[in-house]
Amino acid sequence: MKYNIKIMSKDEAIDFNELYHGNDKYLMLSISDKSENLRFLHNNNNVIIHQFFFADIEYEVEEIKEFGLMTNQQAIELKNLIDKYTQDGITNIIVHCHAGISRSGAVGCLIAKYLNGDDTYLWKTEYIYPNRYIYKLMSNAFNIEYSDKDFEYKQALIHNGI
Repeated sequence: MKYNIKIMSKDEAIDFNELYHGNDKYLMLSISDKSENLRFLHNNNNVIIHQFFFADIEYEVEEIKEFGLMTNQQAIELKNLIDKYTQDGITNIIVHCHAGISRSGAVGCLIAKYLNGDDTYLWKTEYIYPNRYIYKLMSNAFNIEYSDKDFEYKQALIHNGI
């Protein structure tokens, strides 16, 4: 695989940013709820951080409407960032959310499918459970065909240990 895609939890991403001292550049996509404005304390010149705010939900919920669904505009912005930084030579991408399971799982898998042609290897890690709404929205923004059948097959990879 040409591109190294890592999916992490918030704590893993903070530790990585503080402890990484290598020469390779990393693009870190930080996903959080609006209530969790994560600030990285350590300024690492080799880790470029872009933050996005959207909730881990698959449909609008009135009680938490202020957190909001991921928007089409955010999905397009993610694609534009990926295109820009990969054209600049970055091959290492970290995607994190609070737990490193659902939002970052969906974003990371879709980026892997876009850049590497396949995301199955990430689904098989058993550490993620991608958010279907985000995966579908990102598929559209990245011009990748989405099907419920394929998504459900990949979910079975997790549940059945295939």
